[in-house]
Amino acid sequence: MQSHWILVVIQKVPGTVSAYESLSGRHPMVTLSIRKWLADEVDLYKPETQLKSFKHPKCRPQENTEDCGIFTIKNRDDISLGLDVKRMKRCTASYRRRIAVDLLATAVYGTG
Repeated sequence: MQSHWILVVIQKVPGTVSAYESLSGRHPMVTLSIRKWLADEVDLYKPETQLKSFKHPKCRPQENTEDCGIFTIKNRDDISLGLDVKRMKRCTASYRRRIAVDLLATAVYGTG
């Protein structure tokens, strides 16, 4: 089974959705699925929240077909820290190692 990871960031205010996709594509089926999911969530939790825009911001493209998870995790980390996703310049292997070290530190010491 083929799969691909993308990062979807939802900002309730101002009502924007951003889909970060490291293969630099826009997939109408993904956009439609996210819109349907959001419509269900808005109806369930907060009907006054409205989706005003759906964006596909540029992010660094992955070099192969296997690293989408690394890019998703790295983009998530950068966005959560308020950093620009375009700052990702190192080779993918360095990010893979950093994620492994963080996971190991959390497993062993309870902190990353």
